[in-house]
Amino acid sequence: MYLQKNIQTIRNNEYGDAIRSVDINDIIFFEFSISSHKVIMHLENGEEEFYGALKDIEDQYEDFYRCHKSFLINKNHVEKIQKKERIVEMSNGESCLVSVRAMKNL
Repeated sequence: MYLQKNIQTIRNNEYGDAIRSVDINDIIFFEFSISSHKVIMHLENGEEEFYGALKDIEDQYEDFYRCHKSFLINKNHVEKIQKKERIVEMSNGESCLVSVRAMKNL
């Protein structure tokens, strides 16, 4: 499902499955979804939910950093790191939690 410099997502719509390619530079971060086996991809202009695992994305793309068990951030979109609160602010204004262990590598 993943390509070299694009990430391809498959989602259902009223006409069946739709496939969308997304440039890695447009992805702000990935978040584990409450829905079983789904990932939310946060983009500059919205978000997409698809079936997948954060681990698969983490293993394939070095631009992304696992800052928390529920978040995989694009290092190129980090705006601010709040070490005391263990929060990373992203370029789109959203925030991601950072684990104690992951904070050491930021």
